[in-house]
Amino acid sequence: GLSVLVVQTDSMEPVYPVNCTVFVQKVDPSEIKIGDDLTFFYTTLNYPMTHRCSEIITPADSGDGKYHFTVHGINTDSDQCEEASQGETRDCTYQTQPFPEDYLIGKVVGKSVVLGGVFYFLTQWYGLLTLLLIPTMYLVVTSVIDIAKAVKEPDEAAVIEGEIKENGGENSNSALKNMSEEDRKRLKEELLNQMLEEKGIKRNEED
Repeated sequence: GLSVLVVQTDSMEPVYPVNCTVFVQKVDPSEIKIGDDLTFFYTTLNYPMTHRCSEIITPADSGDGKYHFTVHGINTDSDQCEEASQGETRDCTYQTQPFPEDYLIGKVVGKSVVLGGVFYFLTQWYGLLTLLLIPTMYLVVTSVIDIAKAVKEPDEAAVIEGEIKENGGENSNSALKNMSEEDRKRLKEELLNQMLEEKGIKRNEED
């Protein structure tokens, strides 16, 4: 029952600036009070509109058993309302719209200028371009980092084998000192095989 809409005109400024997001909650027509900001489908222009309620006709008085509402803008210096006020004060309060409950979408229960600004930004060409560039740049940067790590990473097998040869098969660790030549060779083979398995490389037994 909650709708999120973006204000396109200035008839409700300064309460709801252009590009502001409004949150509209579906309510029972009987809950509407004068002074509520209502969103309704305006059949004359074929789009939703949000204006302030100034009059309520109950089902008992309407003749068709339905609620009827009259709404108007609140901006007293609006470009769009100049014609309605004969070009004198540009007052949107003179521009009223009556409608039956069938066209009621709901009552405004909140707003967000920030969310509206984000939505407006993303609907512009530069916003869409930014939206596409962010994940693209992330992939490029992470790929460069991965490649740099791969280039700098030493060959673990060569390091292990080189250290063993350089030290004559001995290590400062007392356990290695006490190993026989056969045990050292077996340890070397196990370490090499383990490292190659972790890298997903199958070692040729003849190597």
